[in-house]
Amino acid sequence: MIDILGARDLPEYTELKVWYMDPAGPPSIFTMAYGSAVILERGDKAYEFYIGPRYYTGLQVTKDPGVWWVYLGCGLMLFGLVVAFFMSHRRLWVHVGPGKNGQGSTVLFAGSSNKNKPGFAKVFQALTDAYAAWAGKLLDTQRPYYSQHGVM
Repeated sequence: MIDILGARDLPEYTELKVWYMDPAGPPSIFTMAYGSAVILERGDKAYEFYIGPRYYTGLQVTKDPGVWWVYLGCGLMLFGLVVAFFMSHRRLWVHVGPGKNGQGSTVLFAGSSNKNKPGFAKVFQALTDAYAAWAGKLLDTQRPYYSQHGVM
């Protein structure tokens, strides 16, 4: 067991007081200076103590074949967040029902938006106007048929 009892930092040097204890004998107390080595002999073993920087590099090489599934999941999650927070969700319902007196059809449009309601109102109005224009042209081209058969 190594226990550092005290250290003092001086401008010229750094010194540590070390207490080394093992089952081989009584504790050894000695002082060490920065940058110098101390050899301690205990029974038939010798221990070397050194105070100073030692530079090491650790390199780890791994192979993980499942990491692409994690990247794919992360990408899908980010795509979902973009859709949820930055795109407006619009719903549009169209109901086609029988017309008055059982003749023709009635088309009912309804819509809902959670963001940019004025922008959705413009798009919804353009859609219904386009349908009305299309239905009017369709009705004009088929009027002679209807008028011949007494429908209109």
